[in-house]
Amino acid sequence: MPDKNRELLRISRQLSLEQQGDLLTWVQLAYKAETSVRKSSDSNVPSDETSLKTQDCSCENSIKRRKK
Repeated sequence: MPDKNRELLRISRQLSLEQQGDLLTWVQLAYKAETSVRKSSDSNVPSDETSLKTQDCSCENSIKRRKK
């Protein structure tokens, strides 16, 4: 990891202030996008087995209704 830190420092020193600002903007955008994706994927994951059973039952009921 120290080698990566040194490399990052070397690269950041070569960037102008405007380029550093642009890079920071892109990093913030990527962070927000990643956070949004994690929140949406976490909300789709059942928190426990009870919710899984409920989903299974509702799927079975839906299938039964379609067959009628």
